[in-house]
Amino acid sequence: MDERPALRLTGVERRFGSHLAVAGLDLDVAEGEFVTLLGPSGCGKTTTLNMIAGFIEPTAGRIEIGGERMDGLPPFRRDLGVVFQDYALFPHMTVAENVAFGLRMRGLGRDEAARRVADALAMVKLSGLDARRPLQLSGGQRQRVALARALVIRPRMLLLDEPLSNLDLKLREEMRIEISALQKQLGIATIFVTHDQGEALAMSDRIAVMRAGLVEQIGPPVEIYRHPRTRFVAEFIGAITLIEGQVRGMEDGMLRVGTAAGDLLAESDPPPPPGTRVTLAIRPERIALSSAPPPPAPGRATLEGTVATAVYVGSRTELRVTVAGGSPVVAETMDTPGSRLARIGASVWMTVRAEDCRALPE
Repeated sequence: MDERPALRLTGVERRFGSHLAVAGLDLDVAEGEFVTLLGPSGCGKTTTLNMIAGFIEPTAGRIEIGGERMDGLPPFRRDLGVVFQDYALFPHMTVAENVAFGLRMRGLGRDEAARRVADALAMVKLSGLDARRPLQLSGGQRQRVALARALVIRPRMLLLDEPLSNLDLKLREEMRIEISALQKQLGIATIFVTHDQGEALAMSDRIAVMRAGLVEQIGPPVEIYRHPRTRFVAEFIGAITLIEGQVRGMEDGMLRVGTAAGDLLAESDPPPPPGTRVTLAIRPERIALSSAPPPPAPGRATLEGTVATAVYVGSRTELRVTVAGGSPVVAETMDTPGSRLARIGASVWMTVRAEDCRALPE
């Protein structure tokens, strides 16, 4: 059985003058897998996508698609479907003509092209709109046209360059569900570029968090969110509390870490030796709040603090709690501002399980 990955990047590098935009990147993407390149502006994610697509050539390294080296092959020879941030639709063409453009470039017969266009428009729920022009469509509909144009050529891979960034929040949430479902239905390997952590967590099989041209961590969304390996990944993915501390030793297989606010138990792989300085990373929703000191429990530690701010966001209230040493702790409660746990100035106790507290090396 052929187990070659749909995409393999080996030592891929790209320089722009003296600036190293992508620095020796290694990445495999399996057939049918949805992999997101996530990171801040300038981290190299779009440059990486453009090298895969063939719009720019790597300075060094190798790109293979389906086991075939792409060196020097122009974009139209790579059989890739690409959806851009601005959709790149031709305003003077109808929806059907836009979708058929890639088929015309490949010399497909009129009848076969018409059949494929109809199938692609049905796939993205745009049947009956084939005679309209892009300016007669909503943003979500234009995004679907761009997706249909990418899929109609039956590409080996799908490349999505921040395709949802021009849509409003509600439409973005709807479209990411539709794109994910369609990708799974087709079983096509997909690279998705975004700086939106919510999109990455909701859509991906794996997320590659990029920084300064390198992948800091790659893994399934739950692993990236729950078990970040570096401070950068911890801070970039969602809200988090970071507390500085020093390893005191091991306790029942867990780290005991001393902080200015008190001792906490944490996970670390591998565990650092006593005396090591670490940063503890704790997600807000993993903190249990109480208005009185809770009874001691194995594998748990408790900090006392004072509510400094309470922000109501509908489904929950986000708290910033000041603890000894001045460190702010971000926590969440279902209570509304002014209620027992969400009252500014109230004393609260925060219990954290060791499995929800991640020790990161400094």
